[in-house]
Amino acid sequence: SMDLPIPVTADAAQSVVMDISDGYARVWLIWQPGHYSDPNGLAKQILDRRYHMAEASSFRGVGELILYDLQTPGGSSSE
Repeated sequence: SMDLPIPVTADAAQSVVMDISDGYARVWLIWQPGHYSDPNGLAKQILDRRYHMAEASSFRGVGELILYDLQTPGGSSSE
């Protein structure tokens, strides 16, 4: 695993997603829109482009918990 810069950069987000996809079948993303660690949502954009969003739940005060299936291609978001 690697330490991410805060705020996260596009390169770092890409590296982490590639790292995760090598070792796991699914990944959970805790998503808080506009959070200082990733204000532009780079990690979510990359996951949305590459993988299928299998499940999403909203939690008040926390944001969304999103499950991505890393075995299924994504691309549901419009660029």
